[in-house]
Amino acid sequence: MIYAFDETDADLTLMPMASRRALDAAGLKLSLASYQTLEVGDRRELVQLGAVPRVDVEAVRVVVGRAGGAIKRGRRRAGTP
Repeated sequence: MIYAFDETDADLTLMPMASRRALDAAGLKLSLASYQTLEVGDRRELVQLGAVPRVDVEAVRVVVGRAGGAIKRGRRRAGTP
């Protein structure tokens, strides 16, 4: 799901809220520069993963693993299913 306030383009150059939700659920942090190394299909997949009620954390990790650059581990967001 892409919200109007996301102000993104067809290539998802800026990280939509659903992508951030997916990363939070997986306890991962990805810089914008690293996010932008993902193929557009991977960016779309990350949006889809974050747009459902229950985030598939393993699938998020697989997609993020294809990104170039630093991937930081954070704490899983409390209350994220």
